Amino acid sequence: MPNEDKTATRRAQSRERSRRYRRRLKLGLRRVAVDLPAAELDDALVDGGFLALERADDNDAVRAAAEMFARDALASRVTR
Repeated sequence: MPNEDKTATRRAQSRERSRRYRRRLKLGLRRVAVDLPAAELDDALVDGGFLALERADDNDAVRAAAEMFARDALASRVTR
């Protein structure tokens, strides 16, 4: 039984990943993973007003702030 439970869990996780992937495709989004120095990222997000200093240790808050920062940068880019 334990192996069957693990298999069912893996299948459910796989279905969830596929669902999220299809949703991103439908919305025209691209997922990008980037490794950045934590201190510099936190400083830039706080200085730019995207992140409150007291939330710098909250990974979800940093992720959301980084997403807002990237969206803001894309929205304000100069057309060449």
